[in-house]
Amino acid sequence: MLLRSILNGGEPIEILTYIVFSLVAVLITVTVHEFAHAFTAYKCGDSTAKNMGMMTLNPIKHANTINIVILLLFGFGWVSPLCMNVRNFKKPKVGIALTAASGAVMNFLVGFLFMVFSAGLEFVLLLKGENHVVLNIYELFQTIAIYNISYAVFNLIPFPPLDGAIVVSCLLKPRNQIKYLSLEKYFMFFLIGLIVVSYTFDILSIITSLIYFGFRTIIFNLIGLFL
Repeated sequence: MLLRSILNGGEPIEILTYIVFSLVAVLITVTVHEFAHAFTAYKCGDSTAKNMGMMTLNPIKHANTINIVILLLFGFGWVSPLCMNVRNFKKPKVGIALTAASGAVMNFLVGFLFMVFSAGLEFVLLLKGENHVVLNIYELFQTIAIYNISYAVFNLIPFPPLDGAIVVSCLLKPRNQIKYLSLEKYFMFFLIGLIVVSYTFDILSIITSLIYFGFRTIIFNLIGLFL
């Protein structure tokens, strides 16, 4: 995302603004994702992440410089493995699946929320005319929405150690589960391949755009009905 924008050129002030907006969006995206994991695990009976101080909306507790830089540059990434002790779950498979899925669900919810905010601001711009302050807030909200949706889509890919793979593994028999999760050793090859392919056929951006603009159009039209 950010890398593509930089390579496409633009005024220095525009690039700097986008870097700041992207950093804010990434920190929000990662923070709500990890908070959701910790909160869901706690509600399912495991307080491991909570005891580690992960059940917080403080971005400093969730920041990982390398992975955040990857997320900033390419629009997808991950933070750290789920911190949980499956023996503490009341229903282990259910607890693991819900905890793994909760991060992406939270990102979708936050993405849709900021989509509503940005659609509302777009109406303000249309009705009141151009306003630089409102325009900047609109672009920030739009960036937050897009990063959250992109992060959710990426983490739902069923390739270990991503959250989608953990959910899928809960549906497998133990012996197949071990074989499936062992694919994690090939994750870096998968990630490099995804980065290379994204410059010719960016499937993640396509899926993100379809979700974002599809729901944004619905939200925009719904807001229009009440104005």
